[in-house]
Amino acid sequence: MARLPLVSRSSPASSHALRALLEEVEPYPMSATDTPVARGKLLDEYAATLGTSWARSLSEAVLRERRAVAGGFPGTLPEARWQVARYFAAELERRALSPLRPEETLAAVDAAYARARREWLLLVRAGERAPQRRGKNGHSRWP
Repeated sequence: MARLPLVSRSSPASSHALRALLEEVEPYPMSATDTPVARGKLLDEYAATLGTSWARSLSEAVLRERRAVAGGFPGTLPEARWQVARYFAAELERRALSPLRPEETLAAVDAAYARARREWLLLVRAGERAPQRRGKNGHSRWP
């Protein structure tokens, strides 16, 4: 691993040394189809798709437990990081694109989590409820 040169922030050499170091150490080479604009658009679309499917998956799990989809989004940021890592690794490999860079990972986690929360709240507003069970006398019971 390359070491950063020991120069102060105010030193004019510091920006040149850092720029040279960053140009020298590009962790993931980009393919011709992996342009920043196209990649950014693709990552935004993937994050939106992931967030939507994650919220729907959680709501289906809640409904299977015969509970109502209600309240705040039950997902967590660590779960979002796991979802992004799993989903994006498979999708980017399938398209023969370079893996996520750290800043892309952060942006994808934020976007997927925000989309999942938004989708969850839409499901809550839609009033998704578990199927009602019928009691012995034929009257419905909740849940």
